[in-house]
Amino acid sequence: MNDNHSLFGRKKQIMLTNSMVLLFLFSIFHPVFSDISLANPVPYSDDDGNNFGPLPYENTSVYLQSEIIDVTIAKKAYVEASYTFANDNFTSTTLSILLPFYSRPSNLELYMNQSVLSYSWVVCPFDIEISPENRDTGYQNWAKSLDAIFFTITIPGNESMTIITKYKRNYRSTSFSYLVGTSVYWHHNIESATFIFRIPEDEYGYVEAFGEDYKHYGITENREFETEHKGGYVIVSITYENWTFRNKAISILWTKPSEKSFKESLYNLAVDRPVFAVVSCGSSLIVLLIILSIVLYNRDRKKEKMIQHKDESRK
Repeated sequence: MNDNHSLFGRKKQIMLTNSMVLLFLFSIFHPVFSDISLANPVPYSDDDGNNFGPLPYENTSVYLQSEIIDVTIAKKAYVEASYTFANDNFTSTTLSILLPFYSRPSNLELYMNQSVLSYSWVVCPFDIEISPENRDTGYQNWAKSLDAIFFTITIPGNESMTIITKYKRNYRSTSFSYLVGTSVYWHHNIESATFIFRIPEDEYGYVEAFGEDYKHYGITENREFETEHKGGYVIVSITYENWTFRNKAISILWTKPSEKSFKESLYNLAVDRPVFAVVSCGSSLIVLLIILSIVLYNRDRKKEKMIQHKDESRK
């Protein structure tokens, strides 16, 4: 009985050791990981219940005129998204809209003219295209079976209307993405799009990258952005005017203060003593591989001993 408990304890210890090593390696080689936020709104038509899909642009005079996405980073990401829709027709227009999410956020609120706007949760009845840039390459990125909120608005002729949604969601590490590729369904440039990120000062080192993202953190550009210190936050913002969205997301990656000092030290070392820097990085990788090899070797040895012990017990 004691042997069985001892054997179980050893196996549990081996599994725990291997898990810790793999988790350690994952944290080193994959330091950036976050949830992706919701997509931009999509004009929607059910065609009297027979043909669910995006509303063809020739069927409506309403378009997404501007947006402001304001994200405050805390224990969760608190998002306030403001969308302004314009009606360029002289008559009033009623439009159904879907606001899709990769995963449902919590505490979602929806407002129109400072009044609560009712909505309902649905499963998006069609696949959402989120990477219009990929059309020319023959590869399209589609999201299937997304949860979405569904609501309806009526905009008077030649006027605009602003819809605001507030919610909070989980995020991990030091990054955040917001999908914009779904704006392709409006068939209209966005006149103004502003993205604001409020990062606690004690969690902020510097911005590594901020701009359009064709693939999760494959940022294609580092646009000029503004930085302001206010109320204990570093406020990082970027604005696009008359924007033709080419990629699927706007992403921001930032470092923590400890990472900043480490990366600055590594950069300075690379500039002053490049050979030593390369050797140091290579040595660190070798050490990690050696540790992993030792763990795996010990695991195999223990397995052999356990098998041998079982054989002896049977004899």
